[in-house]
Amino acid sequence: MASPQLSSHQDDILLTTATGQVGVRRTQDKGWAHAITQQGKILWSVELPGEPLPEEVILPSAGLVYHALKTGELVALHVNDGSVAWSAEIGEALNGAAGLSNDTSPPLIAAVATDGRVSVRNAINGSEIIGFDVGSGGYTAPLFDGDILYIATPTSISAYGGLGALLKSGN
Repeated sequence: MASPQLSSHQDDILLTTATGQVGVRRTQDKGWAHAITQQGKILWSVELPGEPLPEEVILPSAGLVYHALKTGELVALHVNDGSVAWSAEIGEALNGAAGLSNDTSPPLIAAVATDGRVSVRNAINGSEIIGFDVGSGGYTAPLFDGDILYIATPTSISAYGGLGALLKSGN
């Protein structure tokens, strides 16, 4: 389903497969995450709790890969064995990938649900830093640029600044 990506070791390929259709939620939707060598040997395959959206996001320094699922969940897997590091319910459904920031400490990951719920989380342990509502979700991943988070919805593009101050305050 998603474009294959090289893992943090630059020798393994991470990819997903699925049954279902993006945008249409059905109970029979399923998804799997895989790691394979460049020679085609399967290192691990795990079933995900729902159909993954393109594209997965990788945080090499933590050895984690993140999958946004149509079910509204965000799942972090360990790239070395596919085990679940953490998962979180973001909203009723997701139509876009998650956005990742390596420029913050801790690294942040954000996702926007179709119901407009935004969740910004600690990318290492999954704890929510802040959550808010933007009215409706879109089909694009949130974008971090330094201290600013950009979110596009069907009717607007918004910028939310001050992420550094938020992290310093202990939220």
